[in-house]
Amino acid sequence: VRANIIPSEIVECVMGRVDTIMAKGTLDCGSVSQQLAFYILGSTLFGDAFLDWPKASIYEKLLITISKDGCFWASYTIPPFWSREYWKYKHMCKRLKHLTQDIIQHCVEKYDLLSKIGHSSYKDNKDIEDEARFNDSVLPDNMPSGVLLQEEMAEYLNSKEELCGNILGLMFHGCLATSSLISSILTRLALHPELQQKLYAEILAVQEKTCKLDSDDVQKMNLLMATVYESARLLPAGPLLQRCSLEHDIYLCSGVNVPAGAIMVVPLQLVQMDSYIRGKDAGRFNPLRFLSEATDHIGTAAIA
Repeated sequence: VRANIIPSEIVECVMGRVDTIMAKGTLDCGSVSQQLAFYILGSTLFGDAFLDWPKASIYEKLLITISKDGCFWASYTIPPFWSREYWKYKHMCKRLKHLTQDIIQHCVEKYDLLSKIGHSSYKDNKDIEDEARFNDSVLPDNMPSGVLLQEEMAEYLNSKEELCGNILGLMFHGCLATSSLISSILTRLALHPELQQKLYAEILAVQEKTCKLDSDDVQKMNLLMATVYESARLLPAGPLLQRCSLEHDIYLCSGVNVPAGAIMVVPLQLVQMDSYIRGKDAGRFNPLRFLSEATDHIGTAAIA
């Protein structure tokens, strides 16, 4: 039900923060992409309640700080209990969990309030059914009111298949992957200003044919989608892909034998830039490689 509503609200929210950053004289692709990813994921999980959550900026800072330090502390076979920095990191993790519980409570209270004033005053029956399905799938029932840091809350979350932990995992990994992709796209656009103009023209051309853009219209923007795919190719969300066969040896077509229990590590960025797979221009930014034969003439005309 929020498919065509949340994106515009996210853009307005993020652009407001971008204006604040620009007022200070500094702006970079990383900070913009980080905020976009954060609010996209938050709004996907909690709807518009996330956008008016007063602690969102604190949550964002903690989440990003922990994501940067997490791999370092996870590399220890034995947790370094003697390190003050380690305990500082653990404290931030605990604080992040508490804030996750807080947004759950904030969301529940907001929708409880909406139900009291009556959904029928501003929604039709279909929207009410979609709203109910959203609450059933995302929000817990009978959430206790009051302060979240209580034993009852911890027991409740544990009984609901670690709801808080699942949300933390989605926000943690989702923000890293999504912000990385958005940052890659913005960086490529900054390096290719001529592409910005062609994408803008394509968006206007599609927009002229409809009164309101939706996800289906975005799929018709061939050059835009090709730019997204090419940006993801040159900067994969994860640097390494690891696989391990525990029971059987693996025999590769190159003749290499990987024994059972050995961990295979694949550097994704090198694979994506392999000329054998992507052609002679594998290391060059070229969105046209992702245009299918059926739409190749459209993309070529857009770039010409």
